[in-house]
Amino acid sequence: MKNLRISIVLLFIISYNLISKTDDFYSKGVNAFKIRDYKLAVKLLTKAIESKDNLKYSYYNRGLAHLYLNNFDKSIDDFNEVIRMDSTIADAYNNRGLCFGYLGNTASAIDDYNKAIALDNKFAQAYINRANIFIVDSDYDKARKDLDSAQLYEPNNPEIYFQLGHLDYNSDKYQESTENYSKAIKLGIKNAKIYYNRANAYFKNKQLNEALKDYTSSLELNPNDLEALNNRAYTYKALGEDSLANIDRSKLQEIKGGKLPPFETLKFKTFTNKTKDFSIDLPSNWKLIDLPNQNESIQFIITPEDIDPASSSMLVGVTVGITKNMNKYYPVKNESEILDFWKGSLDESNKGYLNYEVKWQRHRLWFGHGSILNESYLQVGENFIPFILYEYAIAYGNNLIFLYMQAPDFTFEYYRKIFDKALETIKLGKNYKLE
Repeated sequence: MKNLRISIVLLFIISYNLISKTDDFYSKGVNAFKIRDYKLAVKLLTKAIESKDNLKYSYYNRGLAHLYLNNFDKSIDDFNEVIRMDSTIADAYNNRGLCFGYLGNTASAIDDYNKAIALDNKFAQAYINRANIFIVDSDYDKARKDLDSAQLYEPNNPEIYFQLGHLDYNSDKYQESTENYSKAIKLGIKNAKIYYNRANAYFKNKQLNEALKDYTSSLELNPNDLEALNNRAYTYKALGEDSLANIDRSKLQEIKGGKLPPFETLKFKTFTNKTKDFSIDLPSNWKLIDLPNQNESIQFIITPEDIDPASSSMLVGVTVGITKNMNKYYPVKNESEILDFWKGSLDESNKGYLNYEVKWQRHRLWFGHGSILNESYLQVGENFIPFILYEYAIAYGNNLIFLYMQAPDFTFEYYRKIFDKALETIKLGKNYKLE
């Protein structure tokens, strides 16, 4: 899943048209939003909507609150209401575009950014957000054109240079990338991620000492960032500082490996997705996160980590997917062809990675239906943590069920026991029909 680098730091709450009373739900809802109590803002603005208090702006601001709470579907519903009442509010299209982008519906996101820009051709943030999607889709010429437009209207917006840094990095222009990240930092973006990104660009440009400083700055802001720690170890190694590299590798082991409870002490429970299609047993302290469904595809993750799937990646956990009616969407006729299709999709999706290798593959039957289990090694890039994972696919009639069970390579032997146990507990729900 591609993660869009959309920033919502520049969303604007609409607070005009406030009436004079200090005890109305709309005013209180706006004030709750301003102090970042988004759950309270939703509650108060819902009451404002029920009482038809500043209705259009109540929907707008509740949509923003839902967006900050990652309730993207609810946010879209609210912005739909705003647009239905007034189709000239460019911000409503821009913010709805953000929601579509987070849900992976990039076509709808671009359509909304287009509408926002048509309403306000100087809307810098809409240009930035559209450029971000173009960068993810590797349409670099369009991305650069949008960022040039944003720069024309808001030359001191740091997000422009943050995105230009991504664009130049992806275009192998590492010197330009470091310069643009530096501009973004100078203009006010000083989080762990930007130092990490600039460090990667410095490393690619063979400026190892500068990379080392930035990885350290990133870790000072986020000490448990495994990728920054891994990359700093890699940089120490490249500088000949083997002892310091080993210290960072030991920290990696401590963060994700040294504090793991003995397997024998783990308690397992059954996890079932919200549509009750599938269940699997995993440690009871893990959590299930449903992902947006598309057409007849269901997808969710189960992980011990606290993550936002819209903006961060999972290190340890299980991704589960079910695609029903395969021959409706793909040229397959039977279970054997479904498994061949799955193998081909793996090869295609892993093409751009630094290293992807199937270490072993086993064909077996799952209650009379064909299945394939891989153990694979994956490293996205030279500065990324390598993973080992189980890739498991079951062809069940006209349906494909797939699981990806992953962990960093230095902890996989621990998680292997968990994954082996989990594989033996897979069940389909009662409402799941063989089609």
